Amino acid sequence: MGSEYLQLTPNGYKYRRRIPVALQGYFRRKTVGVSLRTKCQQEARRRLLVVHAQVQALFEEVELTTGQLQHSQALEIAERWRKRALNEDFEQRLNGQKPDRPLHTLSARLQQSLEQMDFSADAGLVEQVKKDHGLQLDPGSMDWKHLAYQLMQAQLQVCEEVMRRDRTGNREMVFLPVEESPPSENMNQLSAMLKKWESLQPRHQQTINEWRTAVERFINLKGDMDVREITRKDVRDYMEQCRLLPLHLTKAERALPMTEIVQRYRKREVKRMSAATVNKNVNAVKSVLEVALQEEILVKNPAQGLNLCDSPSKVRLPFEPQDLQLFFSRSPVYRFGERKRGCAGEAGYWLPLLALYTGARLEELGQLRLTDIRHSQGIHFLDINCHESGKSLKNPNSARRVPLHPKLIEAGFLLEIERLQRQGATHVFPELSHHTDKCTRGFSKWINRQINACGICDESKVFHSFRHTFKDACREAEIPREIQEALMGHSSGKVGDSYGSGFSLKRLYDEIAKVAYEDFVLPPSPAVLGEGLDEEGESFSRSSTNRWNEAA
Repeated sequence: MGSEYLQLTPNGYKYRRRIPVALQGYFRRKTVGVSLRTKCQQEARRRLLVVHAQVQALFEEVELTTGQLQHSQALEIAERWRKRALNEDFEQRLNGQKPDRPLHTLSARLQQSLEQMDFSADAGLVEQVKKDHGLQLDPGSMDWKHLAYQLMQAQLQVCEEVMRRDRTGNREMVFLPVEESPPSENMNQLSAMLKKWESLQPRHQQTINEWRTAVERFINLKGDMDVREITRKDVRDYMEQCRLLPLHLTKAERALPMTEIVQRYRKREVKRMSAATVNKNVNAVKSVLEVALQEEILVKNPAQGLNLCDSPSKVRLPFEPQDLQLFFSRSPVYRFGERKRGCAGEAGYWLPLLALYTGARLEELGQLRLTDIRHSQGIHFLDINCHESGKSLKNPNSARRVPLHPKLIEAGFLLEIERLQRQGATHVFPELSHHTDKCTRGFSKWINRQINACGICDESKVFHSFRHTFKDACREAEIPREIQEALMGHSSGKVGDSYGSGFSLKRLYDEIAKVAYEDFVLPPSPAVLGEGLDEEGESFSRSSTNRWNEAA
């Protein structure tokens, strides 16, 4: 465990930790503070481990003995029950009915039960009210007792009021309005936590849709549970049911409840969902539960570490030097200057090169706007962000600045940007589908077919392999790991990395300029050759590529 809970005071070191929000109502303070009785940091760290384990055990014990009901909620439920009981008595009297009830005996029994705090005689009533309100309370838990106590008080008040009505001859009866407002959304339910997950940061709509489908299937299987009640067994059951799902579903079938899909295909001989896809569904649930963990609603994530053991990881291999030579020498985009529909204009030319020399993801590059090509401190760089609508990032660490490699400038990328500015374009690659949730979806399919057509037949080598190739080139250039992570938008997972403003542009440029590829001849750019694209970007000179073919 780290030292995030270690605090130095004038009297020595102290363990200080914030109590989870969900448990603060059961403590007098919002933090736990325990003196470690030492001024020696090494000794404090040793004692910290013991205290931390004790505090963690305390939180878990409190969580197990508490649930979703507070005193105020129990009082509100009991008050609603009291009004309904008195209104029922009112209606019976209006109809000339006056049941003979031993109210004095019931009142005496209730008073005795309250004195002894014995709720056993009223357990049936508590269970019925609990069921009516959709509450999940374990009998004997503190929340169950809260509700039982308030209901006992409500029964006693009903007895007293009914006896008063008997004494006054029904002259002082009042119908009590009961607010039948719909129950407020339980913010701890899995569906509510899914909404919170969706709102925390910008994400691809495709990712949101996939995660929403996975979580909704869990809800269909287990119900919209309070996240504090979800157990490891629940997640494991969900994982096992996912294994029974078919690999391919029609659009109509995808809208069906999970239980119905499983039942429909249980005995059919069909190809089932792969282990990797099952793990993806489980990870969706885990990600949503992680929000509850961060909000300190949960002490631990019940889905943590649950994955199918036989899951083959989705390996993406880097390109070898001969692969690069094959692709850039055989691709019609570079060899003959072809700009067919699938390549989205100049995207087919620049996206592979940008990925090779920046290590950026395809969608990060595809959604770039001209305003994202920036200049500061004498360095041109890509500002990868999600500031405008229609842009998204994989995670918060993906937002970063990546200096343009000298080879990209040499190839004429800045000249291409100037051409687009003269045309009044807004995006670096205007012919991509910027009106959809993922602008490079169609391009991704096209470029991967191109890679295969150039003689690279390994299924593990796709466009994303450019990113892996860049990573290997960084290692070969002995670029420090921290700078590799900064360039590629990775997180080291260290708390200290969130402090400060990161590496300077100059440092990033000096390091990325070291990236080189052995025996790789940069394909010619129409912008550099000056005879390729006209102002409308519609023509490309084959003679220029022929000169490069000869050089290659």
